[in-house]
Amino acid sequence: MPLSLHPEIAASYGPVLEGLAAAPKIAPHNLAGVRNILDVMINGVANSIPSDPDIQLTTYEAPSYDGHIVKITRLAMTEATLSSDATSSPGPAVLYAHGGGFIHGDVATWTRFVQRYVRDLNIPFFAVDYRLAPEHPFPAATEDLYAALKWLQSHADKLGVDPARIATMGHSAGSSLAAALGIMARDRCVSPPIAKQILLYPALDDRNTAPRPAIDALTFWPSNWSIVAWSAYLAADKVGKDDISPYAAPARLDDFKGLPKTYLDVGGLDILRDECISFAAGIAKEDIEVEVHVYPGMPHGFDLTTEPYETLDRAVANRVAALKGV
Repeated sequence: MPLSLHPEIAASYGPVLEGLAAAPKIAPHNLAGVRNILDVMINGVANSIPSDPDIQLTTYEAPSYDGHIVKITRLAMTEATLSSDATSSPGPAVLYAHGGGFIHGDVATWTRFVQRYVRDLNIPFFAVDYRLAPEHPFPAATEDLYAALKWLQSHADKLGVDPARIATMGHSAGSSLAAALGIMARDRCVSPPIAKQILLYPALDDRNTAPRPAIDALTFWPSNWSIVAWSAYLAADKVGKDDISPYAAPARLDDFKGLPKTYLDVGGLDILRDECISFAAGIAKEDIEVEVHVYPGMPHGFDLTTEPYETLDRAVANRVAALKGV
């Protein structure tokens, strides 16, 4: 049977996809075109989500590998909202990387999508404003995230964080960076190691750019956009070549030993679905704890909405449960 949108979201997502299908096709290297559409789609939804008045945002700075100053925004419940039995001992934290295909987005926008987790878990999130491509191609974004991790570990005591209980999390390209960070931190013998990685439909494989007719018309991230994103991040003449580092495209990894415990979810109508499943299988083969959810009928970015529906509630609950184990 042909693939189709889940009935839960067909009414709200269908017209948007029809609009995208009717719009002029984005050329394989039309960076401005993709950025403009992402502005409308992602920023439009984010701006319709009110900021949570009980969550306080505090911005810190950390130097990256090349001297660039990375901004890190802490999202945490205000003291007035904490329960009387809240402990003052160091606890878990999440280092977060936003989505946007390596070419778009910022913390100010994406905090609207993660504030629900801050409230549900009552643990701080540290969102990283990593540099975007093509203005800053690989390895800038991954190194910015690594700098943020080292900064968080070194300031853990002052921030009330247990350095052994730091998880990483990201949406889309942000979760690709989180996966790359897991590999980089392992290879650089970061201690304590990352406690867990929460990967939400990560973009892992630069070789996955061929058209997917059965999925492209049903998703918010069609195959030709991946060409734009990977070309900006790696350079067009390097995409798909043999010498790509797993720090750039984690699907290139050969040795999965020593990676963090992993939670991963992806929609069944996501062009990234197969590479996500393959990456999770590589981790599982090393007997590392891994939890995978594939949600039928769900496109890329299925959770970036203000419309409630059952699968979204289930996905959020599964993510919260995974983070409670950190």
